[in-house]
Amino acid sequence: MTAVPQVSKENPRMIYGLPEGEDARFLASRARALMPEDRALLHIAQDDARAAALAELLAFLAPDVDVVSFPAWDCLPYDRVSPNADIVAARVAALAKLKAWQGESRRYPRLVITTVNAALQRVMPQEALGGSSLIVTKGGRLDEKALQNFLIGNGYMRTDTVREHGEYAVRGGIVDIFPSGHDNPLRIDLFGDEVESIKVFDPATQITVGTLDSFTVQPVTEFFLNDESISRFRRRYLEEFGVARQGDPLYEAVSEGRRYNGMEHWLPLFHDKLDTLFDYLPGAEITSDYHALEAATERRAQTVDFYDTRYTMQQAAQKKKAGDPKIAASVL
Repeated sequence: MTAVPQVSKENPRMIYGLPEGEDARFLASRARALMPEDRALLHIAQDDARAAALAELLAFLAPDVDVVSFPAWDCLPYDRVSPNADIVAARVAALAKLKAWQGESRRYPRLVITTVNAALQRVMPQEALGGSSLIVTKGGRLDEKALQNFLIGNGYMRTDTVREHGEYAVRGGIVDIFPSGHDNPLRIDLFGDEVESIKVFDPATQITVGTLDSFTVQPVTEFFLNDESISRFRRRYLEEFGVARQGDPLYEAVSEGRRYNGMEHWLPLFHDKLDTLFDYLPGAEITSDYHALEAATERRAQTVDFYDTRYTMQQAAQKKKAGDPKIAASVL
């Protein structure tokens, strides 16, 4: 027997009476109902566990619905550590998919699953994704040096062995890449500047498990370390904080085009403006879990607390070590 959703008399926008599992079926039906209007459905889950459960159920119950998951960072606001590379890659892949939706003429059910934390955080602007992709095709031409420059500028790190998202390796005419949006890394075999083959391989065993005719390389970070972004960061950093302190590790790393742990938290300085997830989904219908509003209020309060704590620590360190700019700068 299928459960029937009930509409609250006190709040007509509230639907209740759906057991866990049936709610996924309801979301799929709403996504299908929005298809003729060429609108997507955005559902905000209370937390990561809830979002993962919904995505798994939708994959089983509604294979006709294109479901995109947009996760939140796995670190605290104003933290000194970077979010997990796989999470960042998944976020960028999701944003690229939503951007592509806007230009498609074909209509089909579309559903985005995100969390309260992810929905509250601003993201890279849509314009930044406009020219930040590279299509690699079997039999096509690909300059290895140009490919490496593209990868470095879009957040990829060179390693000896590719095992995680955002890594690449070069050995002679072979280039291994683990792009965002892919479950496994890819191996490009080059003969000169011609792409002979594109292989999918297992990152643990490095053994080939499939082949592709083409794929698209997307950024794996929400900011770029190219000349334009570095110049923008330096300018906006100086506007916000004045002259950079001698020995400031963040400022020096960005100026040299190097990655620095925790630099993702300075995202606003790399772009002229930031967008929200909702900007990527114009006209979307928005639904949320029952306790999502309370979770959002709590998250905002936590963010303010984290900011106040960080600011207090910075002020205390600068007051105590006013004569040593290196120590004061290390607090940033």
